[in-house]
Amino acid sequence: GGTVNITASQAGDGNYNAAPNVVQSLAISKAGQTITFGALSARAIDDVFNLTGTASSGLAVTYSSSDPTTASISGNTVTALKAGSVDITASQAGNSNYDPAPDVVQTLVIAMNDQIITFGPLAVVTFGDAPFNLSATANSSLPVIFTSSDPTVASISGNTVTILKGGTVNITARQAGDFEFNPAPDVVRQLTINKANQTITFGSLPGKTFGDVAFSLTASASSGLTVSFASSDVSIASVSGNTVTILKAGTVNITASQAGNDNYNAASNVVQPLTINKAAQTITFSALTSRTFGDSPFTLTASSSSSLTVTFVSSDPTIASISGNTVTILKAGTVNITASQAGNSNYNAALNVVQALTINKANQTITFGAIPDKTMGDAPFSLAATTSSSLTVSYGSTSDKITISGNQVTIVKAGRAIITASQTGSTNFNSATQVDQSFCIRPSKPTVTVSNANTATPTLTSSATGGNQWYLNGTAISAATGTTLIVTNTGVYKVQAKTDDCPSEFSADTPISITGDLPSIQDKVTVYPNPVENYLELLGLKGEVTGSQVFDMTGRMSSLVLEKRDEIHRANVEHLSQGIYLLRVQQDASIYQVKFIKK
Repeated sequence: GGTVNITASQAGDGNYNAAPNVVQSLAISKAGQTITFGALSARAIDDVFNLTGTASSGLAVTYSSSDPTTASISGNTVTALKAGSVDITASQAGNSNYDPAPDVVQTLVIAMNDQIITFGPLAVVTFGDAPFNLSATANSSLPVIFTSSDPTVASISGNTVTILKGGTVNITARQAGDFEFNPAPDVVRQLTINKANQTITFGSLPGKTFGDVAFSLTASASSGLTVSFASSDVSIASVSGNTVTILKAGTVNITASQAGNDNYNAASNVVQPLTINKAAQTITFSALTSRTFGDSPFTLTASSSSSLTVTFVSSDPTIASISGNTVTILKAGTVNITASQAGNSNYNAALNVVQALTINKANQTITFGAIPDKTMGDAPFSLAATTSSSLTVSYGSTSDKITISGNQVTIVKAGRAIITASQTGSTNFNSATQVDQSFCIRPSKPTVTVSNANTATPTLTSSATGGNQWYLNGTAISAATGTTLIVTNTGVYKVQAKTDDCPSEFSADTPISITGDLPSIQDKVTVYPNPVENYLELLGLKGEVTGSQVFDMTGRMSSLVLEKRDEIHRANVEHLSQGIYLLRVQQDASIYQVKFIKK
């Protein structure tokens, strides 16, 4: 098969030149082929035989195994290695003249050998026996394995049996076969495991005393099983598990028993006597915390080691009485409290325990509310302070503005007064911390008298001799605190008197209208500059200046010092706010005024 060129040529002769060659290509295709490979007969393990497949091309056939571990092939020779089924494939890959042949596959079956197990009957054993070995063989010489029908009764490791409990169990000998042998039929043998006997070890019990804490019993069974205990009289000693609780004095038998189980027969009981002696007892009664007269009844706490009830007695029930375990405080002092316990059938009487109880005097407080302000001329009034002790309160004062008789206060004069409330204590109470209350006695409402009415200089006079403050149109006039006030502005005037920090009511409103005017100082001197910023100067003022004041447009007055320098009197007005002011100058009995503007 392949491709070849065919060349036609003519070399010429005496008359003709050689002709040009003509070449044609010839393609030769490969031939097909088939394999003849008949079905394979069954074989036995270890058989060796030849395969006889042929190809129609006459070319050699090759073979392959789908599982060389089951059947291996060398050339055309097959070796059966183990039982099973394997595919044998016949192939011819072709050559330059033939295409590959379609593979032909035939199945080869390799049959297994049979085997049997020899396993004799098993001897009866007893729970607790040592592990022992099983013996069985297979005619294939393959190893035999063993299984237990109940590994909780007898377990098997390899060919060793370990006994775990009494009972009956089946032991199976098994050989599963291999690539050459079929599984052997199982052989089952019954193994009987009898219960074992057991004994109890339980020593004599030491004597106990009533009141001892619960204790543990110790006993053991040769089987290792738990020993149980029982009391012959549960009113004397009860048993829970291996713990004995003592309930009263006496003698009781404690029985140790073990009932057995699937592996052990019941053990013979062992009995030991337990003697419980009568107990002593003590009282725990701690020192008592001091108390205070007026404290609520309180509870005494004491206990006996027997847990029996403790009783209490007071050495002086007039100071502190006792009912049960409750103490009631009756007065201040010291008293002994005795705790006792008389005992019972299980306990001797306890020794008494005595604790001293100190009852201190109580503190007391005074409740003394604020005293409303008063006014001169008010009637005497009563004080009403109280104490937490209900004892009587005393009153006093260092003020000259009032007098006190008992709880009655009489007003003497205006001003601030302080009243002290105190309580000196008693047998059961300490003295109280005094409480002071301060209040005002307001001056009487002042009246205003007007003189020089309807002139340029009306004068107002207050009925109060001191502490006056004058007001114009509801605003206090600065520095207007004298008994009299020279009016410079039309408006409504009133006055209020104050003693200490206690103000009176305002006087009735007094309307004033200025109908006249003072002579102007400008008729006598030159006043400049006006408006003024720093210094106001007066030139040509003759005579002695006996006073000078400045008033703003509300009538509020302030002093203004005129300094004389040669023929000039000068006043510093820097401190004044911007506005219109009235300067009033007094020379002996004459008063002059002038208006100026502060820039």
